Amino acid sequence: MKLWDVWSAMKFSPSSIFRVAFTSSVPSQDGYCILYLFQGAVVNTAGIFAGALIGTFFLAFSVEALRHFRLWMRLRRATVVLAHGEKEGEVVTGPPLRAQVLPIFLEALLFGVHMFVAYLIMLLVMLYEWAIFISLLLGLAAGYFTFEMWEAYR
Repeated sequence: MKLWDVWSAMKFSPSSIFRVAFTSSVPSQDGYCILYLFQGAVVNTAGIFAGALIGTFFLAFSVEALRHFRLWMRLRRATVVLAHGEKEGEVVTGPPLRAQVLPIFLEALLFGVHMFVAYLIMLLVMLYEWAIFISLLLGLAAGYFTFEMWEAYR
Protein backbone atom coordinates (compact mmCIF):
# COMPACT_ATOMS: atom_id res chain seq x y z
CA MET A 1 0.00 0.00 0.00
CA LYS A 2 1.39 3.39 -0.99
CA LEU A 3 1.45 6.43 1.23
CA TRP A 4 -0.93 8.25 -1.13
CA ASP A 5 -3.50 5.46 -0.74
CA VAL A 6 -3.35 5.79 3.04
CA TRP A 7 -3.59 9.60 2.76
CA SER A 8 -6.54 9.51 0.38
CA ALA A 9 -8.33 6.89 2.49
CA MET A 10 -8.41 9.25 5.46
CA LYS A 11 -11.63 11.17 5.77
CA PHE A 12 -10.80 14.85 6.16
CA SER A 13 -13.40 17.49 6.97
CA PRO A 14 -13.29 20.94 5.32
CA SER A 15 -11.76 22.35 8.50
CA SER A 16 -8.76 19.99 8.41
CA ILE A 17 -6.90 21.50 5.49
CA PHE A 18 -3.21 20.75 5.14
CA ARG A 19 -1.11 23.38 3.42
CA VAL A 20 2.63 23.62 3.14
CA ALA A 21 3.00 27.17 1.78
CA PHE A 22 1.25 30.51 1.81
CA THR A 23 -1.46 30.94 -0.80
CA SER A 24 -2.47 34.07 -2.63
CA SER A 25 -6.00 33.45 -3.72
CA VAL A 26 -8.90 35.83 -3.16
CA PRO A 27 -12.33 34.20 -2.87
CA SER A 28 -14.11 34.37 -6.21
CA GLN A 29 -16.68 32.56 -8.31
CA ASP A 30 -14.50 29.45 -8.57
CA GLY A 31 -15.74 28.29 -5.17
CA TYR A 32 -12.57 28.94 -3.17
CA CYS A 33 -13.34 29.81 0.45
CA ILE A 34 -11.54 30.23 3.75
CA LEU A 35 -12.78 28.97 7.09
CA TYR A 36 -11.76 32.11 9.00
CA LEU A 37 -11.75 31.28 12.73
CA PHE A 38 -14.96 29.48 13.56
CA GLN A 39 -17.23 26.97 11.85
CA GLY A 40 -19.74 29.60 10.70
CA ALA A 41 -17.16 32.21 9.65
CA VAL A 42 -16.72 31.30 5.99
CA VAL A 43 -14.99 33.82 3.74
CA ASN A 44 -16.37 33.10 0.27
CA THR A 45 -16.79 36.52 -1.38
CA ALA A 46 -14.42 39.40 -2.05
CA GLY A 47 -16.43 41.71 0.23
CA ILE A 48 -16.28 39.30 3.15
CA PHE A 49 -12.57 38.82 2.43
CA ALA A 50 -12.01 42.60 2.69
CA GLY A 51 -13.92 42.60 5.97
CA ALA A 52 -11.78 39.71 7.24
CA LEU A 53 -8.63 41.68 6.38
CA ILE A 54 -9.89 44.75 8.25
CA GLY A 55 -10.97 42.60 11.20
CA THR A 56 -7.58 40.88 11.24
CA PHE A 57 -5.83 44.27 11.29
CA PHE A 58 -7.85 45.45 14.29
CA LEU A 59 -7.49 42.11 16.09
CA ALA A 60 -3.71 42.41 15.79
CA PHE A 61 -3.88 46.07 16.83
CA SER A 62 -5.84 45.05 19.92
CA VAL A 63 -3.02 42.73 21.02
CA GLU A 64 -0.75 45.75 21.36
CA ALA A 65 -3.51 47.75 23.06
CA LEU A 66 -4.01 44.97 25.60
CA ARG A 67 -0.26 44.72 26.20
CA HIS A 68 -0.01 48.45 26.76
CA PHE A 69 -3.01 48.52 29.10
CA ARG A 70 -1.63 45.60 31.12
CA LEU A 71 1.71 47.39 31.57
CA TRP A 72 -0.12 50.59 32.55
CA MET A 73 -2.13 48.68 35.19
CA ARG A 74 1.04 47.12 36.61
CA LEU A 75 2.86 50.46 36.81
CA ARG A 76 -0.16 52.07 38.42
CA ARG A 77 -0.37 49.31 41.02
CA ALA A 78 3.36 49.63 41.74
CA THR A 79 2.97 53.41 42.14
CA VAL A 80 0.08 52.91 44.58
CA VAL A 81 2.15 50.45 46.61
CA LEU A 82 5.05 52.91 46.83
CA ALA A 83 2.76 55.83 47.66
CA HIS A 84 1.16 53.95 50.55
CA GLY A 85 4.40 52.43 51.77
CA GLU A 86 6.09 53.49 54.96
CA LYS A 87 9.78 53.14 55.60
CA GLU A 88 10.54 51.00 58.61
CA GLY A 89 14.29 50.75 58.63
CA GLU A 90 15.15 49.01 55.35
CA VAL A 91 11.75 47.45 54.68
CA VAL A 92 9.08 49.21 52.59
CA THR A 93 5.57 48.02 53.39
CA GLY A 94 2.63 48.67 51.12
CA PRO A 95 -1.12 48.56 51.52
CA PRO A 96 -2.60 45.40 53.01
CA LEU A 97 -2.85 42.36 50.78
CA ARG A 98 -6.65 42.73 50.71
CA ALA A 99 -6.30 46.05 48.89
CA GLN A 100 -4.05 44.46 46.26
CA VAL A 101 -6.20 41.43 45.44
CA LEU A 102 -8.67 43.21 43.14
CA PRO A 103 -6.05 44.97 40.97
CA ILE A 104 -4.03 41.76 40.64
CA PHE A 105 -7.20 39.81 39.79
CA LEU A 106 -8.10 42.38 37.09
CA GLU A 107 -4.57 42.12 35.69
CA ALA A 108 -4.93 38.34 35.57
CA LEU A 109 -8.25 38.61 33.71
CA LEU A 110 -6.72 41.06 31.25
CA PHE A 111 -3.79 38.68 30.78
CA GLY A 112 -6.24 35.90 29.92
CA VAL A 113 -7.98 38.09 27.32
CA HIS A 114 -4.59 39.12 25.92
CA MET A 115 -3.48 35.50 25.51
CA PHE A 116 -6.84 34.50 23.98
CA VAL A 117 -6.48 37.19 21.30
CA ALA A 118 -2.84 36.21 20.75
CA TYR A 119 -3.87 32.59 20.14
CA LEU A 120 -6.55 33.73 17.70
CA ILE A 121 -3.81 35.55 15.82
CA MET A 122 -1.73 32.38 15.79
CA LEU A 123 -4.69 30.54 14.24
CA LEU A 124 -4.99 33.25 11.58
CA VAL A 125 -1.32 32.82 10.67
CA MET A 126 -1.98 29.10 10.30
CA LEU A 127 -4.50 29.83 7.52
CA TYR A 128 -1.42 30.36 5.32
CA GLU A 129 -3.15 33.17 3.45
CA TRP A 130 -0.62 35.87 2.57
CA ALA A 131 -3.11 38.78 2.61
CA ILE A 132 -4.33 37.88 6.09
CA PHE A 133 -0.72 37.49 7.24
CA ILE A 134 0.25 40.92 5.87
CA SER A 135 -2.85 42.48 7.47
CA LEU A 136 -1.88 40.89 10.75
CA LEU A 137 1.70 42.21 10.58
CA LEU A 138 0.48 45.70 9.71
CA GLY A 139 -1.94 45.64 12.66
CA LEU A 140 0.78 44.57 15.08
CA ALA A 141 3.18 47.23 13.75
CA ALA A 142 0.51 49.96 13.81
CA GLY A 143 -0.45 49.04 17.37
CA TYR A 144 3.14 49.04 18.54
CA PHE A 145 3.82 52.40 16.86
CA THR A 146 0.62 53.97 18.22
CA PHE A 147 1.17 53.00 21.83
CA GLU A 148 4.91 53.69 21.83
CA MET A 149 4.21 57.19 20.48
CA TRP A 150 1.52 57.62 23.13
CA GLU A 151 4.06 56.76 25.84
CA ALA A 152 6.68 59.04 24.31
CA TYR A 153 4.36 62.06 24.37
CA ARG A 154 2.63 61.41 27.66
